[in-house]
Amino acid sequence: MLKLKDIMTADLVSAGPQATLREAMELLSEQHISGVPVVSGAKVVGVFTATDLLDFLAEHDETSGSLGVGRRSRTHLDEVMVSEVMTRTVHSLPPECSVEEASAFMRQAQIHRVLVMKGGALLGIVTTTDVAKAVADHLIGRRTYVFS
Repeated sequence: MLKLKDIMTADLVSAGPQATLREAMELLSEQHISGVPVVSGAKVVGVFTATDLLDFLAEHDETSGSLGVGRRSRTHLDEVMVSEVMTRTVHSLPPECSVEEASAFMRQAQIHRVLVMKGGALLGIVTTTDVAKAVADHLIGRRTYVFS
């Protein structure tokens, strides 16, 4: 049975709670990812995702400041910290959890990533893309045996 430890990304990218939204947005863009754990010291304090950024932008009052294009313009993206908009609920599972159980958990929780943790220590992350790759590589599947 395939376990999370078998498909997780252990070389993690993370953000600090005091990072600005611009810094976090650039991190997501540069790494070609849609979310990162937010870590303070050795403790996971939340998750920052592209959805958190979009929610912030959707709620932004256009009259209170410019969201101009370009790295030189000062905007709310330079002033708001990740800790202000991150998702504080951390969804995690142990490394020994089966990928099938994790998939059901992710579907039920309506999330696209789950942190792999043991005893409070962050070991890795598994995303829906990791699960899809395992399926595509035929690492997950049901076998039906017929005995006559």
